[in-house]
Amino acid sequence: MKVSGWYHGFAAAMVLFLFCSTIRAEGMREQPVLDADSARQITAYTRDILRTGGDASRARPSLLLLVEKNAAADLTDNLSGALRDADSYTALAATLEDVLGTASERERPFVRFNLARVHLIRAGYAGTARGRSALLARASFAADALRNGTRDPAADGLRGDIESARGNVGAAIAAYQRMVSSGGSKSDAQYRIGAAYARARRYGLAEQALISAARSVGSDGIADPALAYRAYQELALIYLLQGNTPEAARALRQSVAKLGTELPRGVVLRLDVAQQLLVRGGYARDVIAYLETAARLFPRDENTQNLLAQARTLRR
Repeated sequence: MKVSGWYHGFAAAMVLFLFCSTIRAEGMREQPVLDADSARQITAYTRDILRTGGDASRARPSLLLLVEKNAAADLTDNLSGALRDADSYTALAATLEDVLGTASERERPFVRFNLARVHLIRAGYAGTARGRSALLARASFAADALRNGTRDPAADGLRGDIESARGNVGAAIAAYQRMVSSGGSKSDAQYRIGAAYARARRYGLAEQALISAARSVGSDGIADPALAYRAYQELALIYLLQGNTPEAARALRQSVAKLGTELPRGVVLRLDVAQQLLVRGGYARDVIAYLETAARLFPRDENTQNLLAQARTLRR
């Protein structure tokens, strides 16, 4: 298999991953959790909007009704796919703005939190620097309104994510430190700091922070196996970009070591590291170990099954 030509496409994919990765965070304290049925429906409608031949004219109105009904719930992770579509983003942001006007005083901070994250996630898909800057400005405006009305650590975490996306690493780290001072998770803060350094290509500092995050998960009383998974996935990406393939393979294995038999909330399957390790050759065993766990947790994902079959063929 040929390695030539992989770097630029992979590096671009990593930039998008690092941009969006810190957005997958815990919601605000006392924020309602999206019920399982609504989560499944949002996923289904998002797929219908994005897939070739999908009926977006049917799926989008149904998605908006679900968002309006659950506007205060912690639902942004479930919307991240739909936000790739510009029309869906516009409609979703307008829906949350409408709800904000009628929400109760208790619900309003949660709706603002979701609105800011919707703008932030969409910024990761912006095609131009100008468009990205405008979206981050909208996210910042909503985040300012949120922070003026709450002392929740998630508000500081959100501010850090926005500054990180802008490339303001110092301001981002200061916000993440405030998040911890307000009672937020230290391991989550370290993870976000690592992602901010990685986005700025300060890989040595990123590695230190991400290792600290992965090893300290649960030490502050907040158990989050999904956080360890994401931290090791980002470490693997960083090692690949630096040409350290053995450490990338090791981090790939570690990313699924503690996931168990149930899929933790917040784990989004990633296959890019596994694909690149197969391209480079000699790491089929590591890839198979990762993909077997992925196939168990995501039994209906065809890409996982196909890549696993390819890895097993190469191992023979």
